[in-house]
Amino acid sequence: MTFFAGNMVGVLFLGSFSDWFGRKTAYMTTLTLWMVFGVAGYFATNRYVWLVIRFFCGAMSLSFNTAKSVYCLELTSGKWKSRVGHYFGELPWQFGHLTLGLLVYTIPNMQYLELCIGLSALIFMPLWYFLPESPRWLASKGKFEETKEVLLKATKMNNR
Repeated sequence: MTFFAGNMVGVLFLGSFSDWFGRKTAYMTTLTLWMVFGVAGYFATNRYVWLVIRFFCGAMSLSFNTAKSVYCLELTSGKWKSRVGHYFGELPWQFGHLTLGLLVYTIPNMQYLELCIGLSALIFMPLWYFLPESPRWLASKGKFEETKEVLLKATKMNNR
């Protein structure tokens, strides 16, 4: 219940955070905080500390998933809009849910399981350096030179 209360609170603040700081920053910040709180669950000393940590894990969990969805939608157009959201958003999310049972079976200790799940975000940390900011967000903030750079890189990568 604490985790899902965190979901509800976290997603309320994500929109404003994302609008102020950018889609990439919102995604990567919430993902990093999710990892930090996930690993912190391993070190929780009592159930009350663990419940607070789970609240913040919940807040960051839905937040980074929502930020990722908005980011994907803003980076694509046309027929790719639904495909990108499906291939890079919903399929990995559902695959994670499907494999969670196997993960729990493999790592039955909840403390180690939280550490493993929290550290799983490490593989995404290099995205801080490689993901461009959303050109639509940049344009909405009047950052037209940065928008142009992002779009030129995209057209170069797509041979257009």
